[in-house]
Amino acid sequence: MTALEHDDELFGDEPFTAPGKVNRISQQFSAFPVAMLESPAWRVASKSCRLFVDRLAIELSRHAGKDNGALPVTYDDCIEHGICDYQSVRQAQREAEALGFCECTERGRGGNATWRKASLWRVTFLLSKNLEMTHEWSKIKTLAEAKAIAQRARAAKEKKARPKLLRKPNRRQAAAA
Repeated sequence: MTALEHDDELFGDEPFTAPGKVNRISQQFSAFPVAMLESPAWRVASKSCRLFVDRLAIELSRHAGKDNGALPVTYDDCIEHGICDYQSVRQAQREAEALGFCECTERGRGGNATWRKASLWRVTFLLSKNLEMTHEWSKIKTLAEAKAIAQRARAAKEKKARPKLLRKPNRRQAAAA
């Protein structure tokens, strides 16, 4: 069975394009530049980082390529996509951003339903209807440089909004003292 026969079996004979146009791609797709796939940055990216970048590409497709720069991706979206736990999600986000595959345009926050908000992301290597591609990953020229950037990003820790010494004690801590 050829690939085209296999596609016909899966998707049927009904075309997804306008009459008179020939289109072999019957579903929405996301094209990653070959230069990026061969770059030192992509070669050192961890599996979690690649899954996160894939998730961003999927989200951009779901927004019809229009909202690059305002793509909401939650931790639960990433977990569902295959990144194993919450700590790995944040490491993958830091790594992808440091290697130049994406940029966080607005940091989200956790909390109850009234305050919770997903982070908003921009994909740097995919064409969008509202933003140009910037290819920040191409600034990394050597494998050694890419490895160092990725290791620093994975090892980085988030700074707390307020150090523990400056926080007010909660009611239980105040009652115990």
